[in-house]
Amino acid sequence: MKKSLQVISMIFLIALVGIVHGVPDAQYTATPLTGHPYLTTIQFVNATTGLNLTYAWDFGDGGTSTLANPFHVYGAVGVFTTKLVATGDGGNDNLTRNNYITITADDTPLNTSVGGILDSIPPLFGSLVSLVIAAGPIMVILALVGFIIGLFGAIVGKIKL
Repeated sequence: MKKSLQVISMIFLIALVGIVHGVPDAQYTATPLTGHPYLTTIQFVNATTGLNLTYAWDFGDGGTSTLANPFHVYGAVGVFTTKLVATGDGGNDNLTRNNYITITADDTPLNTSVGGILDSIPPLFGSLVSLVIAAGPIMVILALVGFIIGLFGAIVGKIKL
């Protein structure tokens, strides 16, 4: 009886040490799983369990990271296999996700019409550009001179002599 109690105690102790200093269990997800080169930032969310962990990420395009929850921007079109190696007190574990991230060409056409270009300019500057296009540069210069004269007059009118 005493011998079996010692064996049970030893098994319990080994199990407890294994729980406290267990081998890491590498787990992760990424969001989004699809995107466009240089335009999409992929966030990798680490769900690894274990103690005193360090991480080695491989994003499949030559990019790497040692952060727990890195972000990555892919610079080329392709389908990429990602890998996480987690190292901790009890050893290491890795998780490879084959063909996990898909980066495709951005097929959105560029709007190069005058209206399309103006849509991408900040509103005040866009209004000025619209005025130049509609009225011509001479009229814009005359309007700006008139504005400056009016502004100067307003300032002088506020000064008491």
